[in-house]
Amino acid sequence: MIEEEQEIQDSFVKKSTVAEVEKEKISLKLQLLIFLKI
Repeated sequence: MIEEEQEIQDSFVKKSTVAEVEKEKISLKLQLLIFLKI
């Protein structure tokens, strides 16, 4: 039972980390677009 909970937590952490990385990528792309427009 405890192992299962640990797996769920691990997958949740991975998902949130991926979401954070995606947000960073998007913001970097937006900054690049704005920079190129100037």
